[in-house]
Amino acid sequence: MWRAMIYKELRELCGIAALATAALFLYSGSELRMSFRPLFEPSQSVPFLGDDWYYYFALIGIGFTILLGFKQTAWELWQGTFLFLFHRPARRNDLIVSKLTIGLAVYLICSALPIVCVALWAATPGTHASPFEWSMTLPMWWLWLSLTLIYLGAFTSGLIDGKWYGIRLMPLATSFLATTAVYFIPWWWVGLPLFVVSCVLYVTAILFVARTRDYS
Repeated sequence: MWRAMIYKELRELCGIAALATAALFLYSGSELRMSFRPLFEPSQSVPFLGDDWYYYFALIGIGFTILLGFKQTAWELWQGTFLFLFHRPARRNDLIVSKLTIGLAVYLICSALPIVCVALWAATPGTHASPFEWSMTLPMWWLWLSLTLIYLGAFTSGLIDGKWYGIRLMPLATSFLATTAVYFIPWWWVGLPLFVVSCVLYVTAILFVARTRDYS
């Protein structure tokens, strides 16, 4: 049962994951001083500091997480897949947790690969005439982690019932506010607890909706 569920989710998400990963690697090429004319010129700034890579990573990451969340929920509802899944010999919460786990794993792994590649390149002697410390990558990793709230917001919005122009988009809208607050708070000892609390609230809401909503 679980093997089939994992295979189903990975098979359905592989297209989105491949496109998002390719886009992230494309823009990381500028960070690696590679020219992709006429798209953009190679970056001349210090790696992980003072360039547009954060902007492009956030933009692509937001699109990536929203597509993942809606593909696993709203698309399944529209296709009638939930009606089939929830009549299988498994608890609803177990099925939802498996979808969440796979969706988060796909986002975290695929979006981490460009960061790791750029960091390894920047740490290699002779690749650029700039100073580099591994601590310089922390803001990018914090952005990478905080975008998981967008995924949870999209997952919640796709799962609940209601009008798209009303209450249904509220979880996604609030996830943007939570992500912005978490990322821009300058004190990690405030941002990290806020991130954890936000994740717990979203997961709790997701499991509650999955357990109580009538999908017939």
